[in-house]
Amino acid sequence: MVSFFNSNSRKSIKTSEYKVSKNSVKEFFNKLSTDVKILEWNDDYSVPVCDGYHWDVIIRFSDKSIKKVQGTVEPPTNGNLLEEMIYELAKYEKDPWLF
Repeated sequence: MVSFFNSNSRKSIKTSEYKVSKNSVKEFFNKLSTDVKILEWNDDYSVPVCDGYHWDVIIRFSDKSIKKVQGTVEPPTNGNLLEEMIYELAKYEKDPWLF
């Protein structure tokens, strides 16, 4: 599911759902640990900015634990690889803006 927001509201202005094969999902989650190394991410990648732009990544694990990572301007370590992996999951109407 991809939701689009504008800067004035916490409610999405549009949401689209996409189907992804089980094999693609399994490979994606394996790569999150091995290639993207999300377990090694810091909790905060924020730097002072004037425009108020920020991003959040919330990861919910099967054991019900949660890892929340936030930042501004730059993506987390291997964030560009994560973006590429997400873009390869589906044929989006419009590529989501991640970092």
